[in-house]
Amino acid sequence: MTLIRKYALITLCVFNVLLHLSSIFFMEFHRDELLYFSLSNHLDLGYASVPPMISWIAWISKSIFGFSPFAVKIFPALLSGVFVYLTAMIAKEFKGGFYAQILTAVAVMCTPLSLRAFILFQPVPLDLFFWTLTLFIVLKYVNTEKTEWLYYLGLTLGLALLNKYLILILIFVLLLVIPFTRHRNLFLSKHFYASVAIALLIWSPNLYWQISNDFPVITHMAQLEETQLRNVSKWSFVKGQLLMLYTSFVIAAIGLMALLKQQKYRMLGALIIGVVILLMLLNAKDYYAAGVYPFLIAAGSVTVASNLTVFWKRLFLIILFIVLVLPILPLGIPFMKPQKIANYLDQLEEIGIDIGRNHEDGQKYPLPQDYADMLGWYEIAQYARQAYDSVDSQETTIIYGENYGLAGAVSLINKEYGHPEALSFFDAFGYWVPESFDPEIKSLIYINDELGSDVAQLFKEIEMIGEVTDPLSRQYGIKVYLCQNPRRSFNEFWTETLLRVRND
Repeated sequence: MTLIRKYALITLCVFNVLLHLSSIFFMEFHRDELLYFSLSNHLDLGYASVPPMISWIAWISKSIFGFSPFAVKIFPALLSGVFVYLTAMIAKEFKGGFYAQILTAVAVMCTPLSLRAFILFQPVPLDLFFWTLTLFIVLKYVNTEKTEWLYYLGLTLGLALLNKYLILILIFVLLLVIPFTRHRNLFLSKHFYASVAIALLIWSPNLYWQISNDFPVITHMAQLEETQLRNVSKWSFVKGQLLMLYTSFVIAAIGLMALLKQQKYRMLGALIIGVVILLMLLNAKDYYAAGVYPFLIAAGSVTVASNLTVFWKRLFLIILFIVLVLPILPLGIPFMKPQKIANYLDQLEEIGIDIGRNHEDGQKYPLPQDYADMLGWYEIAQYARQAYDSVDSQETTIIYGENYGLAGAVSLINKEYGHPEALSFFDAFGYWVPESFDPEIKSLIYINDELGSDVAQLFKEIEMIGEVTDPLSRQYGIKVYLCQNPRRSFNEFWTETLLRVRND
């Protein structure tokens, strides 16, 4: 029994890693993954839509493994194991024993939130980890009041800000809550300000980059508000919290009540409530609140374990979590072919279960958006390769993708063939476009869902090389054009386009 207890948690963590790695056999790269690995070709202290940490990790992974599905998926998969272990340690810090720790691990693993987040190389899984680690450190400080935890907190928050700015919401609410607790004297402590200094010092390179570039994060947030957040309602936000947690919502709710009932931990409950309410008022995406729930699940698991002492009942609860997650597992991890997933979701809809297929435009599609965004990239890269290899002069040829997914796919997948990096005005790619070309461009490989009128008027010869025909792909209908023999100077056209894009 002692041996089982020793390795049970580690076994769950390893299983979680392998489960998340299984997606490499059935899906391609995600659109965002193509952006973040493209950033690794242009290492910097910041980018249009994200801080720099994700590009540094991509660079390390690519340096070790090259560019492949495994190189892209290995980091989030490994992080999923560390994340599960961390949540179990939170349960332990709440004085939870072996069962509470195992229940925490299983309950977290069985949430759609945890399943989906760690299949993607994005700032999101790291953000989820940093939020959970931050709350763990705050808990450690509340329990011990040792100043060393303040320094760990500063270190963690500094690193978190290099990954995603969303952590500022947690920091803001934490600073609002502290004055109403017995820890209010923290604002008089030199250790507190030293912790703040550590966080700012770590974050400072990216903060300097934001200042130097006139805070592009503000422009990015305005674009999000216009294109994505406008479709978010407060009801959809609330509903999203339930869907993210699924059966673990009950344990999370128990955890919140347990925190609020204990004077010692009431500030933690208030902190979590404040974060969720603030995000809802800001019309944030539902998953922005995800970082508070693993902590609540750990707190709830300890409460459940203390009241559930009969062995068979404890075992039954673990089995129940596992059995209930099986029907929705294809929604969390794509461990089967895309068409089979679409067919399965159709079958669920026939019995009245219709979840997970609404995209950010508010419309319903055959696959969840993340899955639809993991198809079609190799086909696009193949058509671009075919076009590039057919031109008479590659020196006077450029490749242009209308968005970062299209440009990233061609740049990364075709790099092994010696092809140049694709250009785009979208997101961080806009920082890398040249002002002009020498020699003048004679051929343009243009990748978009339709041929723009400006491109059509510029070139005498235009041929469609290929088109994505998979209706399950979000890239369905994307075409690759080979445009040759411009009617006027391409540099003049490019200068006009740059001015128009930058003015917009």
